[in-house]
Amino acid sequence: MMIQKIKNNVMAAVAVLVLAAMFFAGCTIKPAGQGEESSIDSSGTLQVTVKLVSTETTILDQQMSYDGEVTAGRAVKDACQRRNMAYVVEDGLYSSFNGIASTQTDGWLFYLNDQLPDRGADDVTLSAGDVVEFRYVNYDEAFAQ
Repeated sequence: MMIQKIKNNVMAAVAVLVLAAMFFAGCTIKPAGQGEESSIDSSGTLQVTVKLVSTETTILDQQMSYDGEVTAGRAVKDACQRRNMAYVVEDGLYSSFNGIASTQTDGWLFYLNDQLPDRGADDVTLSAGDVVEFRYVNYDEAFAQ
């Protein structure tokens, strides 16, 4: 019984450390708009897709249009606000969408065009056609890939 409790505490600590490392590594590489170019279509409009996918269903699939550069974080916030969907973001870490909150073992991870980027959503400048997605996943499974 005591060994299982210690094992659970160690696993939880490792999960928190992995998340913290991802957060700090992702948020310190390069601020949005510095050295990146976004592609805007011939009409001057940047169109992107924002998705929120929980374990059971897609809770948001929204096309967004902008007249200039935008970060993934801004697009997600705008899409949630357009749909009156609650979200929680603190210090660049998105921890809850539509009342579904992250835990120590499962939570919301940011994907850009089906890839885990090396930066946080607030630090990624989008290009036309990008798909911004937050998926509610098991951390161990997501990082094992």
